[in-house]
Amino acid sequence: MFHDISLHILDLAVNSVKAGADTVELALTLARKILYISVTDNGRGISRQLRETLEYGSCPGDDSPSGRGVMLFRDASRRTGGVFHVRSEPNRCTCVSASFCTDSPFF
Repeated sequence: MFHDISLHILDLAVNSVKAGADTVELALTLARKILYISVTDNGRGISRQLRETLEYGSCPGDDSPSGRGVMLFRDASRRTGGVFHVRSEPNRCTCVSASFCTDSPFF
């Protein structure tokens, strides 16, 4: 799973650059068998509709501008019993965060 997670993080960083970000921050924390990962950028942000699609929708086709890797990151987190969240402020920033339960058989 670590290889997949690293690819999803790379996809998040690429999406940030495509959104005009010149700063992308990655934070990793491991506490009580839970791995927390967040990727924050200073790009142009995303709409509420896209944010809701990323949090609750199904994976788009490979040609989707939203980045299929974001939803794969979400699904990987949820498979382990983790939580996924997207926070965004238009024309300011986006933060994608997920937790992964490291003692899950899916981790």
